[in-house]
Amino acid sequence: MGTSAISAVSDTGAGARRRSGLLVFNLKTDASDDALGFTTDWVNAIATHWDRVFVITMAAGKIDVAGNVRVFSLGQERNYSRPRRALRFYALLARLLVTEQIDACFAHMTPLFAVMAWPLLRPLRIPILLWYAHRAQPPMLKVAHRLVDRVVTSHSNGFTLASGKVYVIGQGVTESKFPLRPPRVNSALFQLLSIARISAIKHIDTMILAVARLVARHGKNSIRLVLLGDTLTPADEDYKRGLLRIVAENDLADNVVFAGAVPHAQVPNWLQQTDLTINLAPTGAPDKAGLESLAAGIPLLFINASYHDVLAAAGVDPARYCVPNLTPDSLAEAIENWMQADAAAVRSELERISAAVHNDHGLSRLSARICEHIDQLVACRRTTP
Repeated sequence: MGTSAISAVSDTGAGARRRSGLLVFNLKTDASDDALGFTTDWVNAIATHWDRVFVITMAAGKIDVAGNVRVFSLGQERNYSRPRRALRFYALLARLLVTEQIDACFAHMTPLFAVMAWPLLRPLRIPILLWYAHRAQPPMLKVAHRLVDRVVTSHSNGFTLASGKVYVIGQGVTESKFPLRPPRVNSALFQLLSIARISAIKHIDTMILAVARLVARHGKNSIRLVLLGDTLTPADEDYKRGLLRIVAENDLADNVVFAGAVPHAQVPNWLQQTDLTINLAPTGAPDKAGLESLAAGIPLLFINASYHDVLAAAGVDPARYCVPNLTPDSLAEAIENWMQADAAAVRSELERISAAVHNDHGLSRLSARICEHIDQLVACRRTTP
């Protein structure tokens, strides 16, 4: 796996070189979506480097893109069948290839689209750059990896197939949405926030039981946990019912709030009211929600070892932030340490972490890196017989 040494600012200054046409594949283009609303920010940031950008997306919602971006939906939001969406994909792709000058393709978390497009793009010498940042290795990813020209990912744990095609380029935190937050005025009620799908892999039951222990020690008015996210599968629904039982059995109705899914653009508002965020997803690429919290200067408790690299870049010891054991008692102790921490004493540390996240994972830098990788692929295709 390679690490990109490409400058992140080589084409962002005055007189910067522009590219002609970029094809983007996206799962969902909807600025109001909770999980994928950030992709609108990504598209708009990438579009600053191109004359025209054409997005083919599985589903669309609120479209809030730059003037040089056009979005074409395959109709999942209208419940189009899979065969109909496949036919529409090829019809849209063929039309764009005939009527527009397309230099390259960027496939964001869409190995399926990369595989489907390859037979049309390859003869035209249009390279495909795939973004993938997830611990899962579905069969389609393995096929896509063989076909695409290059893969970019957020962290070395974000792409786990053995490969010489992969480059680590950081995450894409929107700097304007997640600036360093002024210190929060101390409140008697310590506010916890989890931004994650309601799913067993997120260990939300551990969070709730930890809150139960802290309420027993410090009183009902000492702490509140807000769960920002919703279920996706029937298994998630079963898990949520179990969580509600835990809340009822421990009399935590006032201490645990199921806030549901909210648009990504509203997440900064919730962070403004938060003292500490919790992310108990297993080790993989760092969750973007966790990086957004750190970018805003809000501490994060985690078990994902990938966050160690983020803290190391800021010269910070991860001991205060990493939960050593995934148990309610261990998590309660870690939360309690932050409840009792001197806010002024940790402020400098949080400022350094915020600066590191903005520097290494800011969207402006990421978009420039993506475009530089595309430039390399285009140049290679043009010079290789």
